[in-house]
Amino acid sequence: MKLTPGQKSFLRFLIVGVFNTAIGYAVFLVGLRWLGLAPAVANTLGYAVALGFAYVLNKTFVFDNATLSAKSLRRFLVAFAVAFGINQIVLHLGLAAGARPELVQIAAMVCYTVIFYVANRVFVYRQ
Repeated sequence: MKLTPGQKSFLRFLIVGVFNTAIGYAVFLVGLRWLGLAPAVANTLGYAVALGFAYVLNKTFVFDNATLSAKSLRRFLVAFAVAFGINQIVLHLGLAAGARPELVQIAAMVCYTVIFYVANRVFVYRQ
């Protein structure tokens, strides 16, 4: 089965996402368990650490756009802010419903991933 360009970029996005998620979730757990941070603060720290990796890998590997620019960086940060904001809302709602932070963060990350991919594809790295 031959993949379309959109399917290829989504597959690459998922690969980069797994890498970034592992980094972000590890930092989240360290912040939550070892540093005693509140879940929202630990989540913010995890995403902040992984964000630099995400920009470079999405730009060069996922969307085949090797030219780093201020415009794409600004758009990337806007897309991130929207996806991360929704992630934080899902995290907050899950915690308010009594869910464990470790589990609700997984649901929040799924929402973030879908929103961030669509925003990158149609807004940041339009093809």
